[in-house]
Amino acid sequence: MFTLNAISENPYFRNSSLYHSFRKNPFGFIDIGAAGGVHPLVMPVASLTHCICFEPDEEIYQGFLRKYNKNNSFS
Repeated sequence: MFTLNAISENPYFRNSSLYHSFRKNPFGFIDIGAAGGVHPLVMPVASLTHCICFEPDEEIYQGFLRKYNKNNSFS
């Protein structure tokens, strides 16, 4: 199991030039079938990743719209 931001929030990693490089130029990730949340591959570095997420299932997509429009946020 991967922990959300386990790498990107690690104090040793935050002091590295690699961390600062990824802060300026984040990873790119496309998630097709995003209903399950953050993909496990991205979890450890989620805060250093720009994601484009798609959900092709219409019913799940409509549920997302209701949820996030209600909260006025996609975070």
